[in-house]
Amino acid sequence: MTVPQQQVTALLGEAAVGLLAWDRAVRASSLVENWHSGPRPHLAVHRTLFTGMLALLTVWHNHRLAPRGVYKDTSPLSRSGIDVPADWLEALGYPPRAAQPPATAAPPRREVAIAA
Repeated sequence: MTVPQQQVTALLGEAAVGLLAWDRAVRASSLVENWHSGPRPHLAVHRTLFTGMLALLTVWHNHRLAPRGVYKDTSPLSRSGIDVPADWLEALGYPPRAAQPPATAAPPRREVAIAA
């Protein structure tokens, strides 16, 4: 089966437009580097990432609350409309964490006189 020359020319033109747009796109690896920083210590020791560890990393990531920005205090799952516990360990079946007492201010420093 042969492809007519007009179709080949049209396809090459569309591909050239796509490749030109791709060349002009700004690419940054910060997102990928951020994602890889999670399993990097594990990979340094074990040299492989088992499916169970990858699933655990996925659960942690999907329950992680954004610390700042437009999505502050929301997780990827909550932004997609899924009602889940905020703590990823609770989602895995662990009991809820005990409430932490609020941090108090440090006690005032007392000056000590040194005898000469």
